[in-house]
Amino acid sequence: MQRTLKTANINGYLDFITNLIEISKYNKNIKNITENLLTKDFQTMVFSNKFEENIISLIYHEITHFLDMTTTLWGLEYNSRKLLFIKNQILSNKKTDAINVFKLNVSEIEIHNRLIQIYDTSQAKDLFLADLKHHLVYNENFGSLIMIDFFNQKNLIASVPFSMLSLLEANAICSEFLIKINCALNEDEQIKQQISLNLIEKDFNNLLNNYELLEYNLIFILTKKHFPCLNLKELLIFIKTLIDYILNISAMEISSISTLIKHTIINQYLGNAIIKDMQRGMSRHIILFKFILMIYEYINQDKFKLNNPDDIKNNPRLF
Repeated sequence: MQRTLKTANINGYLDFITNLIEISKYNKNIKNITENLLTKDFQTMVFSNKFEENIISLIYHEITHFLDMTTTLWGLEYNSRKLLFIKNQILSNKKTDAINVFKLNVSEIEIHNRLIQIYDTSQAKDLFLADLKHHLVYNENFGSLIMIDFFNQKNLIASVPFSMLSLLEANAICSEFLIKINCALNEDEQIKQQISLNLIEKDFNNLLNNYELLEYNLIFILTKKHFPCLNLKELLIFIKTLIDYILNISAMEISSISTLIKHTIINQYLGNAIIKDMQRGMSRHIILFKFILMIYEYINQDKFKLNNPDDIKNNPRLF
């Protein structure tokens, strides 16, 4: 089992077992600076330099992981199964099924570490421009899952499993970039605002095109391709809205949603295994993948094309 959720460039992480955050990019000398930054209201905060921006955005990235683990229904389920495993099989030395139950939650995150494949890095310079295709596969360790293939013309660049790690990292990166954008918009002068926003956009595009960070950029690439009308802030809010909803729906709601999703899966043999997982309250990440595609299909149907195109920008919860 992987103990940590690592941020991009391994600047910090949240430990799955202890739920403690560790910032590995900086040493203890920045403690006072960090504490001072955290006392400020981010609604009015303006970064005085790039160093402050990097610190606070990294903190918000890791705090999002912590909140996902401790305040959402997904996180509460994960922690309760983890504690039950620790209590029964480590503290009490009892042979129970707790480890097998906990493995279900762990495997949804571990998929990335085991199954991601990079085939041709020389073709991976512009990942966002790659053609995407997806298909279902069966793996002996993880069961049925969705693989996303990146193509440069006919050349296969990479194959990436769509997992809970992608969902969790996307949520944290949304927080990271939204705090940067918010502070940029707090600048007094419009020209300073625009310069800051352009630099943030450049950083985001670098993330999109980094084949070494496919677990972090997969959802952004997928969403940006389907909703090109969204600017960066709108894209981040849209994704974060979907993820917040999915992390907090109940097992009964997931089971109900599986009935809808079942009719969208062509390969029924492998798809039924995913549906069975969802009927047990698992595979929340599949809902995110399917929702992105279904919302895209919905807003592009002829009978809806005349609706207000700004709905998805102004109120993504409508969808």
